[in-house]
Amino acid sequence: MADERSILGELLYVISNYEKAAICSLHWWKRKRIKRTKNSLRIMTDIVNYLDSYPKMNSNNELHSKIICYFEEQGQIIVSNEAFEKIKYNLKNNDFNSVRQTNNQNIENQMKYIIQRLNNVQHWEFRKKAKNEMSAYLYAFHNLPKALISNTHDTILGVTPVFENEAIEYSIYWLNKER
Repeated sequence: MADERSILGELLYVISNYEKAAICSLHWWKRKRIKRTKNSLRIMTDIVNYLDSYPKMNSNNELHSKIICYFEEQGQIIVSNEAFEKIKYNLKNNDFNSVRQTNNQNIENQMKYIIQRLNNVQHWEFRKKAKNEMSAYLYAFHNLPKALISNTHDTILGVTPVFENEAIEYSIYWLNKER
């Protein structure tokens, strides 16, 4: 049976990696790009908040529906149709309430901190300095969800798990790096 935290970790990794690459490759902010980034930040925030309250909550079908809608809106930009079908199947057809893992509080706190920073930067109206800040925060964030992926879980998107300490060290490196 699939592990919900691992699946959500994979999805956070894929979304943050996509945004990291998109922000780094663009010279100017375009309205469509800004809208996509805001949507990505919104879904990332929802997932991180859900993970933060994880042991207290049952599986959240509303969040699963939001995730499916997000990937439907993005089309094949982030994942292929085949990967999207795997995401949809796993979110709709698994009984996640029976599978619970312990909290990974350090990772979740770090992700929450960075998501808060990303949402604060977002209010800078996507100027050049905001782009640089967002890029650094996304670099700091993108490896953290990989620490949530269980070694025993068959990944649906082929994301390789990392150890918590490696993810935290990498994140701290990018947070402390001069911009």
